[in-house]
Amino acid sequence: GASDEAVRRILSAAVASAAGSPKAVTHAEFEVRACIEELLRVYEQQMRGQCSEAMHQQLQHFKHVDGLRKKRAALLTQPLEPREFGKENIAPPVQAFQVKDQISPDWEKLHADRERSLNAREQRIAEASRNNEEKAQDLEVEELRLQEQLKEHRQAVARHEAAQRELKARQEAAERELWEKREEMKDLKQRALAEEDQALAERKRAW
Repeated sequence: GASDEAVRRILSAAVASAAGSPKAVTHAEFEVRACIEELLRVYEQQMRGQCSEAMHQQLQHFKHVDGLRKKRAALLTQPLEPREFGKENIAPPVQAFQVKDQISPDWEKLHADRERSLNAREQRIAEASRNNEEKAQDLEVEELRLQEQLKEHRQAVARHEAAQRELKARQEAAERELWEKREEMKDLKQRALAEEDQALAERKRAW
């Protein structure tokens, strides 16, 4: 994955910078920075994808629940056709069921079974809705955690860049000091040689 590739690139950069040359160190610095930025970009894309998918699933679930509620309302308002389970199983006239006392036990049982079935379905829908809400909350917590990690990564990158700048400044200062020391030694040698030549010339004149 992206993390494995980043680890390989960082290890390669570390091995390359082991020689200690300024060019290798600078290359390693840019390589590590590029790896960290790539990881952060991948994490952000994954997080956006997860949040988008969760929101899409939740929206589809809400649409499904709303559709089921409308179906339930339609079923409850739809008139039932009670039947007498007798000789020819023929539905009696509607007028016979306008009075409560004339409603058959079979019709009441059918209505009660349908009501229980709808209630059970609503309970399952409510449970699924709670589960989706919990998943959404978990995703929010995960998003906050990843955002915190992203913040820490950026702070680490900033600290690394600051340390690299300080190291580079110290290295440049040390190189300048070394160059000045070398120039000073060169001047001292030239002066010593000149004084030695002058002393030899004076001795020759004295002879």
